[in-house]
Amino acid sequence: LYKNLYKRADAVICNSRQINSELCKLGVPNDKVTVIPNPVDIDELTELANKQCKLPEFAENSASMLISIGRLTEQKGFDRLIDWFCDLKSNVNLLIVGDGPDEEKLKQQIRTANKTKSIKIIGFQANPFSLVKKASAVVLASRWEGLPNIGLEALALGKPVVATLECG
Repeated sequence: LYKNLYKRADAVICNSRQINSELCKLGVPNDKVTVIPNPVDIDELTELANKQCKLPEFAENSASMLISIGRLTEQKGFDRLIDWFCDLKSNVNLLIVGDGPDEEKLKQQIRTANKTKSIKIIGFQANPFSLVKKASAVVLASRWEGLPNIGLEALALGKPVVATLECG
């Protein structure tokens, strides 16, 4: 139904080039599609990032920390992020911020891999930006995504972003 409705639209607005490409593959004429990225309020982000926060205790608190933020679901790919992290040979910590239906499964995966001292999952944080500020990089492991806001926000805070191709 959507495929046919998109083709009949006078104009379609999407938030990323990836979505634009997917719409064109559905047969929507490229001249009818406009990309308007999600806005980022850099001043507000900077103010939030400068607030105090408490990091969880890692075995090696002096090691670099990667952070990944999102709902704990299959879409966000935290299971494969944990697998990739376990293959790293360097001394680094991983902080996963969020909650969702896969939380217990992911915690079990961390326990099974014997990585409870270097991978921590903390719940939803109203202000994750102070944590992002303390991280060396933000990692996005999504299996599918339009345009991840946390990636834009991390870049606005000057943090490198490592992302799967599926993140858009």
